[in-house]
Amino acid sequence: MINKDEANQVRFLFELFAENHSLSETCRMANRQGLRTKAVYRDGVLAQGGKRWNRAVLYRLLRNRLYRGEISDKKRGKWYPGEHKAIVGEDLWNRVQAVFEINGEQRRKQSLWKNSPAFLQGLIIGPDGLALVPSSTRRRGKQYRYYVSSKGVKENYASMALPPIPAQEIEAAVIDRVGKLLATPSVILRVAQCLDTTPDTQKIATIREALTDLSALWPELYPNEQRLLVHQVLDKITLEDQTITMTFKTPALMELGAQMPEERA
Repeated sequence: MINKDEANQVRFLFELFAENHSLSETCRMANRQGLRTKAVYRDGVLAQGGKRWNRAVLYRLLRNRLYRGEISDKKRGKWYPGEHKAIVGEDLWNRVQAVFEINGEQRRKQSLWKNSPAFLQGLIIGPDGLALVPSSTRRRGKQYRYYVSSKGVKENYASMALPPIPAQEIEAAVIDRVGKLLATPSVILRVAQCLDTTPDTQKIATIREALTDLSALWPELYPNEQRLLVHQVLDKITLEDQTITMTFKTPALMELGAQMPEERA
């Protein structure tokens, strides 16, 4: 049975996002009006939800076809018409999904970092343990950016542990890898163990869900947000031959694991 108040809130959030095209702004407006995530009670006690809205929870709601009157076959990974009534109409649903479809390219163009390159500076090192620093060259009016050995620069490129690394390629690879690693079992277990040396199954499941939400939201973040998070969670990036090794900051992972479950819906 559909809860009328919850259904009205869901439609309101869809309308807000369809109008402003921003997860952050929609959350800000919803929280300012006192809206909270769905509260779940067990034995009369609040067990989950009832929290302020955040982008990960809102993104999951806006992508949930359950509100279109469909049900999921998780084994086949498909959605089918359900017996329950749709909360969100087809036109509103399509408007919201269209925002996600076009925003990927727009975000790349609107990135606040597009004129501030070399964001891996200070993180990336070569196989000799020395920093790789940004460098660039211009050919036929076009600029090409690289990361090169700091030692090689000092020695006029006579001695370099690695050849110049195309900056755009390595930056894209790091951003993609971090987004995917956030939901891997090893990272989830590490966060759980940082918070509790002997985490129980429920705590691991809660952290898994939180980090999986962030991993799913990752492609929808603006590039500058992704890059800020890269600096927040990574201690260093080591390049050796064709291998990229990333070392996470334990305190940052603990912070993600500790804070995100508190905002679950």
